[in-house]
Amino acid sequence: MLRRVDHVALRVPYLRKAEALYLHLFDLTVAYREVETPEGWFTLPPEMGWGEAAGARIGLSVLSREGLVLQLEGRDRVLPGERLAHVGLDGDEGEIRRLESLVWGLGGQVVTRLPDHLVFDDAYGVRWDVSTNRASYVSDTSSGARSGRWFRPRTSSAASRRGL
Repeated sequence: MLRRVDHVALRVPYLRKAEALYLHLFDLTVAYREVETPEGWFTLPPEMGWGEAAGARIGLSVLSREGLVLQLEGRDRVLPGERLAHVGLDGDEGEIRRLESLVWGLGGQVVTRLPDHLVFDDAYGVRWDVSTNRASYVSDTSSGARSGRWFRPRTSSAASRRGL
């Protein structure tokens, strides 16, 4: 059974500008922001905003309010047909098995299959991300909350020598 749409992920250029637009348009709040490093995705602590990211490029902003969660993925360039990254669904194991059995026959393609998770592209190129373990709270889905990967800005050696 599918229980709910968990989130909608959009690819956007100018992430900071898109975040401001959607915050205002849908009266959302920032659940969390993340930066991508060579070691993977790291979550900015809640008190850290755009100005405190110390030159790191914020690449993900998750916004929420009640039943709406928007995941904004920053990209340098996005073509109009590439704006929808994926739709996240909360479903049970039976639904994941059912969907997996239908995808190929309906012209789609399985991208990822884990015991509790299925990602597939349908015949129209829409990516669906179905999981049984969706978190109760949006903030629980961040890299920091899930795996302790919190972003800490590095200070330059010159600044640290001066006590900054």
